[in-house]
Amino acid sequence: IKYDYSGLDLIKTTCAYCNYDPISIIRLGVRVLMCSEIENQPLVRHSIRREVLAKSTVSTSRTEKGKKEVDPFHTHWPVSCLKNKSINDFKDHIWLAMLRAEKEGFI
Repeated sequence: IKYDYSGLDLIKTTCAYCNYDPISIIRLGVRVLMCSEIENQPLVRHSIRREVLAKSTVSTSRTEKGKKEVDPFHTHWPVSCLKNKSINDFKDHIWLAMLRAEKEGFI
């Protein structure tokens, strides 16, 4: 048996046979390829990590429990009302305090 398909023709034929949208199949293939590049290439991981850290922000707000119990002298006060704080500005203790306040139900 000799098949005479280009890559796109093969995708279109397969999608028509299985009732799939060819564009979604192509997007899935690109997503899988990008995931493997990110996983295997240290330079790609480094660049993506740098971009994510530069553009990511965190905002927190107090829950009802937090509004009742957290005052300016509470240990979770510094992390109770963050607004668009850059991840690059976080120190380890602030991140840990935020996680603890979330676990305890204050934010």
